[in-house]
Amino acid sequence: MSAHPIDVRVARLASRHLGLVTRPELLRLGLTARQIDLRVERGFLEVVHRGVYRVASAPPSWEQRVLAATLAGGARAVASHRTAGQIFRLRGIEHAPVEILVPRERRVGLDGVIVHRTTALHRPDVARRGLIPITTPARTLFDMAAVIDMETLESALEDAVLQHLASWQYLMRAAERLAGRGHPGSGLIVQLLRERDPETKPTESTLEDEVVRLLRRAGLPAPERQIELWPPGFARPVRFDLGYRPQKLLLEVDSRRWHGARKDVERNSAKANIIVAAGYRALHFTKDDVRRRPDYLVGCVDRELLRGAPRLWAS
Repeated sequence: MSAHPIDVRVARLASRHLGLVTRPELLRLGLTARQIDLRVERGFLEVVHRGVYRVASAPPSWEQRVLAATLAGGARAVASHRTAGQIFRLRGIEHAPVEILVPRERRVGLDGVIVHRTTALHRPDVARRGLIPITTPARTLFDMAAVIDMETLESALEDAVLQHLASWQYLMRAAERLAGRGHPGSGLIVQLLRERDPETKPTESTLEDEVVRLLRRAGLPAPERQIELWPPGFARPVRFDLGYRPQKLLLEVDSRRWHGARKDVERNSAKANIIVAAGYRALHFTKDDVRRRPDYLVGCVDRELLRGAPRLWAS
């Protein structure tokens, strides 16, 4: 049996919106309230939230749930907090709950959705990723400060700069507008911004973040990030995770126990030769070293700094 022409139109419309359609859109297509209810009863449509439907044949997804929440939240509802952080793929933000931000006067409860209300949701704080209205990266970081721990916030902050979603200077300017009343937890991000040297390069992985924090807690000097050496004959510089140039000490961190693939072996061999030729020493640490043997990692770095760092400790 062929589908009813209006159902074809509904499916076509929904296909452009992650399989979703709203009640006002269905009414504009010519369906009556009773016809909408019949399509729900027959299984053609599924109710996601009040006034928001999924065409049953459309595959469900996390992004679809997010869009459905913003549609149900009203005209000014936006994806926010950890949801926005995951959409921006910020480091450390995974398996996020669905969270939206709505104006304070908007009272809405949605199953499976965390609804935040605010008195301050201005045009500069709102963006769009694909079909989804979303808080900007800067606003997202300030909102997340209320719902994540400081270490995860620091990693997300580093990653936002690394991805060029926001600069340190822009975040400092945003802090003047966003920090304080109405943004619980924003003091954390202001603290991180004030402590952070804007000239320092951002880290590139969660493990690098953890190593930097381990060294900081141990009272050791902060390492330089993303050190580049330019060997003779190379078309571009070779980059290392962390290190101390005055002491000619490099730190390499990798999530794998070892590199076994041919390309990895070749890359590591070339890096080892560059280190020696430049007169540097290198310490290599794995994920297990960082997370299960932090004292070992700190001890190794401390000893190597003492071996070759008279200038570092002279002050």
